[in-house]
Amino acid sequence: KTETVWFYLGSIIYLFGIAPYILGMSNFAKTPLNEPVVKGVYKISRNPMYFFSAVTIFGMGIAGASWLIIFFISLYMILNHFTILSEEKFCSEKYGESYLKYTKNVPRYFLFL
Repeated sequence: KTETVWFYLGSIIYLFGIAPYILGMSNFAKTPLNEPVVKGVYKISRNPMYFFSAVTIFGMGIAGASWLIIFFISLYMILNHFTILSEEKFCSEKYGESYLKYTKNVPRYFLFL
């Protein structure tokens, strides 16, 4: 139902997630393969595409008042955490000190996460 508070709240959450998600894809695509992605949205999150895709789907779950979507996106986020840890280990090995310095200055997910 589009006339509910849940719909509007979920839509705001969705919009909060979709714009940085698209910017993250653009930043990723524009970075040379031999360099870590550290520009644009990657200045505020080391994993913006994972984080903001989850935010958009969470927003859709809220907007549609679907506890099932909210449950599955929560499960998705937990499982992706292990993928992210593996990717960060790979990046540390591939890019060395520059990536480790980056990890000290930029949070894994977003702000305090």
